[in-house]
Amino acid sequence: AVDTAIEWAVEQFDTSEVPWEQQGKQIRVIRQSVLVGEFGMPISRVAADVDLEAIYCVAQSDCGQCIGCIRMTMEGDISHQAVIPEHRDKGIGQSLIDLAISKAQRFELDHIQAEAMNDAASLYLDMGFEAEGEVFFSFGIDHQKFVKQLDYDFQIPSTRELTGSEVSDVAYRLGEDNKY
Repeated sequence: AVDTAIEWAVEQFDTSEVPWEQQGKQIRVIRQSVLVGEFGMPISRVAADVDLEAIYCVAQSDCGQCIGCIRMTMEGDISHQAVIPEHRDKGIGQSLIDLAISKAQRFELDHIQAEAMNDAASLYLDMGFEAEGEVFFSFGIDHQKFVKQLDYDFQIPSTRELTGSEVSDVAYRLGEDNKY
């Protein structure tokens, strides 16, 4: 008999923008574990890189543990993306980048960019980023610059053009961000 049972491991997580003052300690722990411990980035670069004007996003497991983070400047530069090893390959990195993209669109930036390890190239390329320039060596690892032009072709219809549940759907989409 052939065992056809398939095991599905579904991990639930949530991504959100957080203030550094609230989650900075957890973000720093993830950065030090992944970027310093695993990839050899100098601790001075990780510890000193606090920009209170930047946007910080985290991924938290269903039990509230911080399992990933990303930072984006107000100019659209993504950096310090890190996901702890046991939670990789589950869509967390992509969700963090998606959240950064939506924040960049909120600020009407024309593009978003990242200098990422070559190991992450397929993630960025699959998400519509384009490789730019030559591969460069940083902290002992090959890196590449990736740039994504942001699309503003969508139009949110005027509520005067909508009726019933369509109005509440538009209001919900606008209310999700609390910045509109």
